[in-house]
Formats: sequence, structure tokens, C-alpha cells
Amino acid sequence: MFDDKRRRRDKEEEFDKMVREMQKIIEEVFRNAFEGFGNAFAEGFSVKFSPEGEIKMERIEKEKDADKDIIEDRDRIYVTLRLPDIDENEIDIKVVDKTLEIIAGDRIRIIDLPARVNQEKVKKIYKNGVLDIELEKI
Repeated sequence: MFDDKRRRRDKEEEFDKMVREMQKIIEEVFRNAFEGFGNAFAEGFSVKFSPEGEIKMERIEKEKDADKDIIEDRDRIYVTLRLPDIDENEIDIKVVDKTLEIIAGDRIRIIDLPARVNQEKVKKIYKNGVLDIELEKI
């Protein structure tokens, strides 16, 4: 009788231990997922929260070599890409480390840069559906 209780208690303790370990893993996954809040954390989608607390998922277009060019010289990186049918006022550019994020309307482009750049020194020109971006290297 006592052995049955002890076995059951041992099994319950083991189960509780497994649940605690799973909770730690889940907490770590979510902590890492939302690090750098607002950045894309899953390939293909970006999750953002509105000021009202609503969740908004957006599609992220993968890099397409056919519609972008990256040119690098000693001091700068030049990125040119096609963005047809976009209002210039809808274009937002963010730089994080060596990643260029371009938000244009409901589209998001993530481009890996060959070097780190100064986030404060970003120039853009949008004309005839083509976006030219000039970035100063650090």
C-alpha cells in the first residue's frame, strides 16, 4: 500500500518536473521570439501589435535577385529594387545590424547587407517604381 502511494507520488513528481521543464522551454522560445519587438521573427511573416493591442500578421517577401541589385564600394552600399505601384509616402526603411527592412504598403522586403551601416545615414529616392537606397558603412 505504501509502495503504491510512493510510486504514484514519484510519478507525479516526475510529471511535474517534465511540465516545469516544458514551461521553461516555451518561455525561452517566446522570450527569444519577441526580442527586438516588431522585427520579423519567423521566415515569411512579421507579427506586430497595434497601439490598441491588436495583432497584425504581414507577409514578408523573400529576396528576389531578379528585382534587386546591391553594389558595395569602400564607404557605401547601394541597393536598388523594383517596387511598382507603391506610393512613395508608404515606404518605410529600417536598418538593424546588417539587415535592411523595407516596408512598402502591405509588402515587406528583408535584405541581408554585406556590411554594417549607419542607421542614421540612409538616403532613399523613389522614382518610376524603382527605389534607390544609399547606406553609409560603419
